Amino acid sequence: MASDEGDKKITNCTNSGTITAATTQAGGVVGYQDAGTISACTNSGKITAASTQAGGIVGRQNAGTISNCTNSGAITVDNQLAGGIAGRQDAGTISNCANSGGVVANAKTVRGIAGGIVGGLAGGTVTNVYNSASVTVGDYSSTDTIGGIIGYQIEGSISNAYNKGILTGGDVIGGVIGQKKISPTVENTYYYTTQSIKGIGSESDTTTEVTAVDDVEGKTEKTTKDINSLEKFLATEMP
Repeated sequence: MASDEGDKKITNCTNSGTITAATTQAGGVVGYQDAGTISACTNSGKITAASTQAGGIVGRQNAGTISNCTNSGAITVDNQLAGGIAGRQDAGTISNCANSGGVVANAKTVRGIAGGIVGGLAGGTVTNVYNSASVTVGDYSSTDTIGGIIGYQIEGSISNAYNKGILTGGDVIGGVIGQKKISPTVENTYYYTTQSIKGIGSESDTTTEVTAVDDVEGKTEKTTKDINSLEKFLATEMP
């Protein structure tokens, strides 16, 4: 692993060990990072937070950047904000990342929130991401939320994203976004599923256009009408 500026820049690192946080913020690379950069890192270890915020790369990142990272390890939290790459991301960027590790939010004492890439997005940008793993939440309340890419999107933007993981549990389920609160930009986002679910499980605004189409893989839903965009995205080499 190469790094400088303390924990501000972390590059070219690999973890295969089990990481467990007694309360919050467990990550395969770092538990919490403020205004830093994580790039070209991989995790295959099991990541668990006894309360909240667990991610394959970072438990929580504030105003930072995660790029060219992959996770294949199982991610579990007892309650909420579990993500294949990040448990929670605030006002930062996640790009060129892929997840193939199962994500679980058990919802033991509060609502469960889980996403294939990020559990909770509070501003920032998610782009060029892919999830192929199952995402699951428990059954604590009717507001348990699950998304193929983002569990709960307060604000921010998402583009060039694809999910084909199976989504189970909870009452708010979205093939791409579980719950979307404030009119964020959503474009070129897709999911493949045999489930009867929408691309966005629940949203407080109704401005996002979501059009159902059929492609060679089966049923998908997307926010643009040009199927060539999906074909081009799937042909792009992911990290």
